[in-house]
Amino acid sequence: MIHRRPGDERFFEIYQACVNKNPNNNMHFFGHGANNIDNIDRDLLTADKPNIIFSLDLSHHKTRQRIKKEVSEKQAELWWIGAEYDVFGDEAIKESWWGGEFFLQANEYINLPEITKEPSNKSPHWISLTLGPRHSRVYSSTCLMHYADLDKGEMRVKTHMAKPYNSLNDLVAKGCKWNTPPNTEMEATYAKVLTRPWWGTQRFLWQTYNQLGHCNNATNFEQYLRHLYRTTMVEIVNETAIADEETGNRAPVFLTEKITNSIHALNIPIVCGAKHTVKFLESMGFDCFRGHINHEYDDEEDSTIRIEKAIKDNMKILNDYNFAKKVWETNYNALKKNKDLLKSLLHNFANGKNIPMLDDINEFYLAKSTQI
Repeated sequence: MIHRRPGDERFFEIYQACVNKNPNNNMHFFGHGANNIDNIDRDLLTADKPNIIFSLDLSHHKTRQRIKKEVSEKQAELWWIGAEYDVFGDEAIKESWWGGEFFLQANEYINLPEITKEPSNKSPHWISLTLGPRHSRVYSSTCLMHYADLDKGEMRVKTHMAKPYNSLNDLVAKGCKWNTPPNTEMEATYAKVLTRPWWGTQRFLWQTYNQLGHCNNATNFEQYLRHLYRTTMVEIVNETAIADEETGNRAPVFLTEKITNSIHALNIPIVCGAKHTVKFLESMGFDCFRGHINHEYDDEEDSTIRIEKAIKDNMKILNDYNFAKKVWETNYNALKKNKDLLKSLLHNFANGKNIPMLDDINEFYLAKSTQI
């Protein structure tokens, strides 16, 4: 079963190579992940041959439960090659991460011009960017407004989807579907957040983004974001997945162009994402600057607490320009190394070199004499 998406050529080449060398395996390619899978009303797996699912986007809680149920009932052999890390937590399912939107425009990001950084105490020194409206992003922006000085940063968020929720407690419980109530001291801040349909120096619309082409994030960076990164040194990276949006349950780590943009632009990250997103980045070799950024939040299971801690525990670097600049200058070479690592990973993926997932495929399913 094949469901493709624009820009998936390199990923589809890998899928096609597996199909060509193992035509008897049961293989699926889902360019939009759960948005494809959840609309399929027949079984995906078979018990009599190996199954491989290639997913190029995030999964939902119900997606994962459905697949785990099929594996269990059929005693099926499944290899999930996906855009998320630590998806199932099930020893019966083999998992490999192949990057998804983190690698989707590898060549385009490699070819972006170098960025000029000009920090100034007269300009924002941190940014928090969002495009898609999500309840979790209204919550993280409430935390940011509560603990950080908005005069020293650029916070962009749309709030209209939160209007039905009269309190932050309702937003968290009914919008985000998280079990732990928020800090009651932030209720007044939430009320202030709702006084505007959007925050930031400019309202960026989906129509504008879509006119660039489907998920054309490199061009979006070049045309609409580059100027924001010129003066900023710290970034609240608002990743897509904090928790499952339908149930509030744990979400796997899901890296997208948001962290790619931050690394490319030489910003120090504070990540509002799924549990252990920072640890996963570090496992890839990226420096997340634990000597200056308190990433204890990354180990927190509870999303309500994790997102507040990410902001609260790092107030100093958000509110003190001189401190932020000193940290940024001290770590400038490490930021450059992060960018070099990013370009190396993107180059390797685009050219099919030094990709552990390909080694896994060759060893597990393919004859070593016919490498992908």
